[in-house]
Amino acid sequence: EDSSRRFSVTKDVLPKGVPTEVLDRLCGELMMTPVKTLPAASTFEQALRVFSAQPVSCLPLVDEQGKLRGVATRTDIYRALHRDVALDVPVSKLCSTNVLTVAAGDPVRAAVEILRRRGIKHVPVLGADGGIAGMISFRDVLRHSVLARDAAKPELVGSK
Repeated sequence: EDSSRRFSVTKDVLPKGVPTEVLDRLCGELMMTPVKTLPAASTFEQALRVFSAQPVSCLPLVDEQGKLRGVATRTDIYRALHRDVALDVPVSKLCSTNVLTVAAGDPVRAAVEILRRRGIKHVPVLGADGGIAGMISFRDVLRHSVLARDAAKPELVGSK
């Protein structure tokens, strides 16, 4: 099913449970900030330390100019641990470096389309300078969807 989504028309990719008013909002309004990043030159050991100390599930890898060079996820770290990867291996060798992004001014539907088509959980949001402005996830979209529904039907808030 995931691979077939890549070639589906957009209307079939967008989840039906997300209100149009959420999909039409700008990514910059829903994104989470600030974003914890990791230098692209970091080793697996350095990434392991950050993931174990911070409550994050992904870390954008940035170069010296703050430009996105990849995204390391907890799954990448777990896979490396299972494969007994040496601690001095560059984390960029273990993670995605071909990262799809959205701009802060893009509609949320663009981020959701990437999330659904690629089967990923987070999309980096780039600012006007091309640097990381934030991250948007399915969780962010779902949270705002619930808030929109609650605002439309206040009698449902707190009901079981």
